[in-house]
Amino acid sequence: MDQSLLVSLNTIPSNEITSNDSETEQTESFHDLISIIIEEEAKLTRLSAQNKELIPQHPKKTNCILSSDKESLDFLKKGIQLGPDQVRMSFLDFISQKRVKKSLESILNQSSQLIVFLKKNDICLEKKSYPLLLQVSRDKPTLLNEYFSLLHQQGFKSSTILTRINSAIMLIDYIRMVTDTDFRNLSDLIERLGRERTLYQTITSRECQQKTREKLIEMREWGEDGIIGLQRLMIEGWTYYDALIRLSLHTKLTSHQYSWTLGYTLASLWIFAVNARAQSIESMTMKDWKEMNTHQFYLANEFKTSKSYGYQIVASTDILKLFVCYLRCQVIPSDVDSDEAILFPNFKGQPLASGELTRKIQNIFSPYGYHITVTRLRDMLSTHIEELYRLGRIQFEGLYLLL
Repeated sequence: MDQSLLVSLNTIPSNEITSNDSETEQTESFHDLISIIIEEEAKLTRLSAQNKELIPQHPKKTNCILSSDKESLDFLKKGIQLGPDQVRMSFLDFISQKRVKKSLESILNQSSQLIVFLKKNDICLEKKSYPLLLQVSRDKPTLLNEYFSLLHQQGFKSSTILTRINSAIMLIDYIRMVTDTDFRNLSDLIERLGRERTLYQTITSRECQQKTREKLIEMREWGEDGIIGLQRLMIEGWTYYDALIRLSLHTKLTSHQYSWTLGYTLASLWIFAVNARAQSIESMTMKDWKEMNTHQFYLANEFKTSKSYGYQIVASTDILKLFVCYLRCQVIPSDVDSDEAILFPNFKGQPLASGELTRKIQNIFSPYGYHITVTRLRDMLSTHIEELYRLGRIQFEGLYLLL
């Protein structure tokens, strides 16, 4: 096994970098720089054409067949009006105590879509959200099972349905908390949803077990040489990244060029460092970056499981430092930058949309015939660290700190 670049990669301390003012040193001409960039872009285009057939067709996400409506969203956000001056806690306030801010909107939309589905059922006479949910718990609790069966028939992934079941459980638990009646019916409905959740947890687990490393390699979702192989591809891409940094000193990069450097930078956070969920990274600001630059790490608390784990350490890379120093100012000039500005803006200077971070990283490896997501990078990194421990190349203390 090759020596891990992750373990052995060394960088030159800034105090050891010296300038060479020798007359024999030649300054690179702008023409030479453009030639390098044209050559690197042609190489990526050629690789994409050669390897595009290697990546199997991955099914696209199934569009939701349901819609939300204003009445249900108002109910979820504003709470239950019991009298002129009596309003009970809203569902939004309820889930705010259990989930991070970034995930609240999706839970609200999923809950609203469930309510709209119930409204369209002929058995349900009530059309207002609160009495409707009480009626369903009393008279037709199996409607929720029918709802999840419909999503399954429409091609929704089991893991996606599992997420919606969790949202439904929170919704019914909220109704049980704020109402003075139907406690038993609502408790029975939560128990029913719990059994549904167990079913889809089993299905999701079985699907995950079928995705062995060999199967993932076959599907081009895992590098044959693991994280080490991807590190080699990153090193191969360094010539282009370095050239674009130098080009940025002369002119503004194109949208494609900036997008590639952003993807390369983001990929480095999992290829050359130990990081976890993408959610805490894509929401980072310049203030967070300054803290990271000072302390060598940043403690993030905006990620899906933060209510359970509190904080997540975000580690930097030398590539990220170069991005902030030379490339980020291409889209957010210094005269409009601030501590609140996003650390990883898109070409328009806006925050990355949901899923965009993974797509940026996928674009780095797709020319080589790989379909690599952040989730898969995390899996590969975890496997690599476990193998290092098994081979005795890191000790227990090191494994504990990395994991």
